[in-house]
Amino acid sequence: GYADYAEEQTFGDYTSVRVLGAGQFGEAHLVKKGKSDKLQVLKLIKADSMEARNTAHKEIGKPSRIIPLPLTRLLLVVALAKIPKCDYLLEIQEFFEAQEGLCLVLNFCAGGNLAEFIAEKRVVGADDASRIALQLALGLQMLHKNNIIHRDIKPDNLLFTDEERSTIQIGDFGLARSTNEEGYYYQTFGFRPYLAPELTFTKMSPASDMWALGLVLVGMITGELAEDRYKKGQWVLAALPHNEIKEFVREVAKAHPLGEILVALLNPDHKQRATADFVVEKLLLRPLPRRRLPHRLLPRRPLPRRLLPHRLLLR
Repeated sequence: GYADYAEEQTFGDYTSVRVLGAGQFGEAHLVKKGKSDKLQVLKLIKADSMEARNTAHKEIGKPSRIIPLPLTRLLLVVALAKIPKCDYLLEIQEFFEAQEGLCLVLNFCAGGNLAEFIAEKRVVGADDASRIALQLALGLQMLHKNNIIHRDIKPDNLLFTDEERSTIQIGDFGLARSTNEEGYYYQTFGFRPYLAPELTFTKMSPASDMWALGLVLVGMITGELAEDRYKKGQWVLAALPHNEIKEFVREVAKAHPLGEILVALLNPDHKQRATADFVVEKLLLRPLPRRRLPHRLLPRRPLPRRLLPHRLLLR
């Protein structure tokens, strides 16, 4: 875990309670605003790391015109802010610039992330896996319709909003890009175990996000995450020959209720890969268990005699 800072850190009106995580490009803090007791998450995207990345791109001869990172981030935040509210996307509550970089303020998700959920369950049941996959597909559907690619779909970035883990949201938009951005397609970022096979020869696209969703689904079905194999020095699925990818996917999908969707998501040919629309349609057609149906959709049952109004009882 991450220790609390010895000295209190502040970002504008927000005070850090503790560090939730840190990476190459930024940090995530659990924060409170002013005297409020409400917990929120502040994602800091460091200015220095972004400038260094842009410098590196220039040195290796990538696009001659690279948008300065702070501007790139602001353009993305503006694009995200224009998206209609979606229950399955972590909403940016506020954003501002600080000396350290760009600060995004997000809701705190109390249910932890999908990686922790899979570690607890080992193998996620078909009903839970279907519900989670549907919610994630709805979130990606909204992003892709608004010309945004997430580029970092993985269990650590998929967050349950409550302790009951009834709703999951896509979070951490630190690597996301708008497809309207000039030069976005030259920047292949993301976590290697979840990168799609086509990224060695073509630009990132919504299909890259769908490949990553397929690997998330593999993790739920098998209990083994793609990053676990990667850390052990084993193969990365996208690096295998296409026939071996298909063989692996068929074996995992065999006799599983979500097998058809899994095969469509992990198609090595990005032009033939399932879209978010396809996944949503397929999962909505799959019957959900009674306990997952909204109350208003449950069939009405006759009330027991003892609960009927007195005037309706037969004398």
